[in-house]
Amino acid sequence: MLMAAFARTGQQMTEALEQDLLASIEILEFEKEETVLRQNDVCEYVYFITEGSLMVTEKINQKDYPHWFLLKKDFCISPKSFFEQQPSKFAIVALENTRCISLTQKLLQEMCLSHQELNNIQKAVIIHYYIESDENKTHLHLTAAERIAFLYEKKPHFFDHINDYHLAAYLGMAGPTFSTLKKEVLPKNRSSDILSF
Repeated sequence: MLMAAFARTGQQMTEALEQDLLASIEILEFEKEETVLRQNDVCEYVYFITEGSLMVTEKINQKDYPHWFLLKKDFCISPKSFFEQQPSKFAIVALENTRCISLTQKLLQEMCLSHQELNNIQKAVIIHYYIESDENKTHLHLTAAERIAFLYEKKPHFFDHINDYHLAAYLGMAGPTFSTLKKEVLPKNRSSDILSF
């Protein structure tokens, strides 16, 4: 699974790097609804999800707002907190029982100094998620129905793994509105295990 984590970046991993990573990683497991990172704590780990799913949230006026979802084979961090080692404005929560390959920020930076290919891998991952984040901002100017259609086009698997409550909150609409529009927007013949309200 470690090789698979980096294979998706399109970068090659040397045997030396693989051995150093195997000696440095931790396997962390989180139960459903367990907090992986508390808001205002420093993000000290990069997580690669091998099973389960995580949600990035921000608490504003005592209410949690979903910012994004990460599923199996995704990397997850609170970016500014991780790279600058300062308190995170986001929290990370397990949406289901979740298992991650994890590496501390300190070890990652030390290994980048001795393995140039790890710098290339890190750069590829950052570019991938930066582009994805930029594309996600498109839905802010769409109608409610268009927002659902846009998310389904970009991330259809979200509708199989993330419950309607969280998807509605992420898209900025009331639950009943989301449920009604989802039935109109999504293909009628799609096969899924969507979790509803």
